[in-house]
Amino acid sequence: MTTARPTPSTRTPPLQNGDRLTRAEFKRRYDATPNLKKADGYVEDALELIFEVTASSVSYDLNGKWNVYRRNGVREYVTQVAT
Repeated sequence: MTTARPTPSTRTPPLQNGDRLTRAEFKRRYDATPNLKKADGYVEDALELIFEVTASSVSYDLNGKWNVYRRNGVREYVTQVAT
């Protein structure tokens, strides 16, 4: 009995910092990563508060990020720009 090895075109790419993925694509990659330390069952709902120290522009943090967080149920978002 032989098993087919995945070809480069069928391999699931690993999760990388900074990836912008759909929820379905994240779940697919997450499930395909056996050596990843997983926190299954710990986070069930949206966080109520997110506090970040950032080096990015305030415009991005208070518009783009906040819109994403709000859309996903985060109630409060505080950002402090590192100087």
